[in-house]
Amino acid sequence: MNSFKISSFYIDNYLFGLNVGHIQEIIKSPKITPIPSSSDYICGLINLRGQILSCIDLRSMMALDNYSESKSMSVIVDSEDVLISVLVDDVSEILEINDYDYEQTPDNISNNISRFLHGVYQLNSGILLELDINKILKFIENYEIKNSFNNNMRGA
Repeated sequence: MNSFKISSFYIDNYLFGLNVGHIQEIIKSPKITPIPSSSDYICGLINLRGQILSCIDLRSMMALDNYSESKSMSVIVDSEDVLISVLVDDVSEILEINDYDYEQTPDNISNNISRFLHGVYQLNSGILLELDINKILKFIENYEIKNSFNNNMRGA
């Protein structure tokens, strides 16, 4: 039986997690500088000790209900030398997850959420939705390329 660690956090009362291997750190939500004409899910930029990072709102990306209060935490995620800040409502805990608890993402989970998932895990306390950071980054890349192309075509 293999096990690994997942950092868990809440977004809109859903328990999500990311493999700790992708998490550089977790900080209180920093000051965010908005980017004009950016996608709804790109909150802006943050300054992390002199390093400028894009700040992503997964709530918006997954079309979850808007949250009127400011997000309380930022998860700094590192994947393939790309650092981004992901806003979450609250951080939970580091969980030791067993491979045998893994299940494919059920078909009844909205595509707005399931397209960003690696899978789900049954825990004693409920269900954990494991995010796949590579799927998130690929979505952002494809969406931004498509929008850039469409904007360039309008200007032609």
